[in-house]
Amino acid sequence: MKKTIASALIVCLMTASMMTLTGAAYESYEPDTQTKTELLTFLEDFDKTNADSGVTFFGEANASAASFDLDACYEIYALELQADFSGERFEEMIADAVNYEVPYASSATTGVATVYRNDSGQLEFLQRTIDQNTDTMLYSASALSNIETTIADTFGSDNIMEIRLTNDTFYHIHAVYIDTTEGEYVMPFLNALYDEEKCGIRSGSIYSASDFMEWIRRSVVIQSPYDEDGNFLYGNPVSCTGGFTITPVTSMQAAELPIAAASANHSWFYPTVSGAVLFTAGGIALLAFKKKKTEADASST
Repeated sequence: MKKTIASALIVCLMTASMMTLTGAAYESYEPDTQTKTELLTFLEDFDKTNADSGVTFFGEANASAASFDLDACYEIYALELQADFSGERFEEMIADAVNYEVPYASSATTGVATVYRNDSGQLEFLQRTIDQNTDTMLYSASALSNIETTIADTFGSDNIMEIRLTNDTFYHIHAVYIDTTEGEYVMPFLNALYDEEKCGIRSGSIYSASDFMEWIRRSVVIQSPYDEDGNFLYGNPVSCTGGFTITPVTSMQAAELPIAAASANHSWFYPTVSGAVLFTAGGIALLAFKKKKTEADASST
C-alpha cells in the first residue's frame, strides 16, 4: 500500500513538473531569484562603502539604507542592429551584455540604480538617478503591462517562448524582442530622432523581425561620424529618410514608452533619464562602446 501511494505521489510530482515546463511561463525580462539576491547584495554593499566616507550612494549623509524594489527590476540587453545583417535569426544581434534597472527609495529621494555585468560576469555600477519618478523608467511597470497584454493577445501566451527588452544606442531604438513558435518579432519604440508620421513605422506595434530589418536597410541612413575637419562627432550619426512602410502583424498597439521627448543630442545615454544623474566609469565605457560601434559601422559603408 505504501509503495502504491509513493508511486502515485511520484507520478503527481512528475505531472506537475511537466505542466510547469510546458505551461505559459516563457523566458522573461525579469531576473531570476538568484540574480535578484545578487543585485541586492551588490547594491547594499555599494551603499555601505560610500557611507563610510560620509556620503551614501543616495546623496544623504549618514542616511539609512535605501529600499530596493527588486520586483520591478528588469533585464535590458544591448541590441547591435546591423543593416547588412545576413544571419538566420534576429536574436544573433542581441549581445550577451545586460543591464539591470533597479528602482529605489530612501528617506529623502527615489530613483533608479543601473547595474551591468562586465566581461567577467561581475556586477558593476553604471549610473543612478536622483529624484526620479520611477513611473518614467524606459520600461516602466505600467508600460510593460500593456506590452505584455498586446503580445499575449497577438500570439497567445502558450506560443510565446521568450521576451527580451533591448536597446540600440547607435540607432536610438528601443525594441522588445519576441520569440514565438511562429517566428521572431520586434516591437520597436522610437525616440525624437524619428518622425513617426513620415518614417513608415509605429512605436508599440509588432512587426516580423524580417520586415523590421528590411525597414532598417531601406529607411535608416548612417551619416558620417566625422565633421569636415575629421573630428569625431558625438551627436546622432543616423537619420530616417522615410518612404518605405512596413505593416504590423496586428492592429493592436502597446503604450508608448517615455522616450519620445528625450533630447536628441543626448538620447544615447542609457537609460534616458529625468532627474540628476551620477555617472561612473561604466558610463565612460558605454561612450567608448558607442564610439567604437560608430566607427565600425562607418567603415563598413
